[in-house]
Amino acid sequence: MDVRYYLKMIQRGWWIVVLTTGAALGVALAASTLTTPMYQASVRFIVNPNASLTIGRDVVNSLEALDKRSIISTYAEILNSKRIYDEALAALHMGPGAASAYSLSSVVLPDANILELTATGPGPNTVAQLANQAGYQAITYIGGLHQVYDVSVLDSASPPAAPFNRQPLRDAGLALALGFTFGALLAIFRERLPRALGSLRRPLPFGATSIIGRRGRRQLEGESARSRANRLTLSLADVDVNTQAENVDESRPAQI
Repeated sequence: MDVRYYLKMIQRGWWIVVLTTGAALGVALAASTLTTPMYQASVRFIVNPNASLTIGRDVVNSLEALDKRSIISTYAEILNSKRIYDEALAALHMGPGAASAYSLSSVVLPDANILELTATGPGPNTVAQLANQAGYQAITYIGGLHQVYDVSVLDSASPPAAPFNRQPLRDAGLALALGFTFGALLAIFRERLPRALGSLRRPLPFGATSIIGRRGRRQLEGESARSRANRLTLSLADVDVNTQAENVDESRPAQI
């Protein structure tokens, strides 16, 4: 099928494309405006054997133990623990009401002995402070738990410049693309399926199906009655022809 054929259908339904694009853009901007901006800040830690406690072959064994991922996964769970979270909130003098809007999560980066702790919340400065403070509390706790390995800060957290969940330009561009695409498809379907779209816009009233059925039955009954009338007329015509023939035979003189 020629592309120009579809372009002409879209051109004839330009008002549909305009409406869908405008609606999608309005919804995206409204959602972006009403959404509370949320920020994220991350701090990274590196895990290495303690140089003062491991020498020679012990260093190799310690690195092999880290490859099993059980130790570094334990450190990640410590970063995720409620204890570290509560200690960080207390150090920042954050009350329960303000603390409920913030959260912490940690992951182990693949194929590396590196941990990443991310703080999420509505305040850009607060998320950076919370991530760094939680990291400090975790390093202190891990240092008293395992002395064979050192956990040190690789990259500290800094206040983010923009929220991650509210980006009007990105949302507007995505809304324009989706709205235009949906409007173009709707314009094409309007041209290709006029009967289907007409039935959707003008649904049959309740009981219309039964009315159509009664009309059909009446039509069949009428055709059946006309057929019986035609057969009766033909029968009467045959009787009349036979009667006339008999009268003609009786009117002839008898032959001797």
